[in-house]
Amino acid sequence: MLSERDPSSKPAEFPANGFITSVERQKRNPKRYNIYVNEHFTFSVHEDILIKHRLLKGEEIFLERMKEIVADEEKQKATNHALSYLARKPRSVAQVKEKLKVKGHDTEIIDLVINQLKENNYLNDRDYAHTVAQYYIKQNKGRKWVSQKLSQDGISKEYIQEALADMDEDNEFSTALHIALKRWKSKKEDDDIYSVQRKMAAFLIRKGYSGSVVNKVLKEIRLSEGKDL
Repeated sequence: MLSERDPSSKPAEFPANGFITSVERQKRNPKRYNIYVNEHFTFSVHEDILIKHRLLKGEEIFLERMKEIVADEEKQKATNHALSYLARKPRSVAQVKEKLKVKGHDTEIIDLVINQLKENNYLNDRDYAHTVAQYYIKQNKGRKWVSQKLSQDGISKEYIQEALADMDEDNEFSTALHIALKRWKSKKEDDDIYSVQRKMAAFLIRKGYSGSVVNKVLKEIRLSEGKDL
């Protein structure tokens, strides 16, 4: 009886050619099969690859075909990793590339998978930019914060500008003023006005609002309070 091998193990090298002498289902992962060529463990594959390539006991198999099968297997692994990662929330191309790199996939395989995902519209940086921008704008983040977030995610300047096109300085000002007034109203009567102003400015800057927007907000609050801050 041929012993089951670790599915992660790799043979030292493929034989130039031979016959498949055993196709063995793995006990720990019944969707994977170990393939033996000339009585030696040669590689393991998912059942989808097994069916696709019709890997049957007694079939003659050559070196180039073995390489093709293993490459197809690696591509499917990378695709599954990518789809699992994408299932949790939207991702950018750069994020998926980095995830697959961490998983140990080769650059060539990663590029093939990325291109396939883009063709099937599972990956679209323009859509990602719009989705992420709208989400954080609703969380009262400023243009600068959102822009930095998208840039960190590998989104191009063009897509960032498109995603933020509807958020001009007037819209930013309205949002910033709204959240600033809520915080202003919660201050105590004996709070130091200048200290409150500094904290308010720091809060809005952390939110990603520009200096010009912050200054306009503080000026509006000053006018509404009738005080010279």
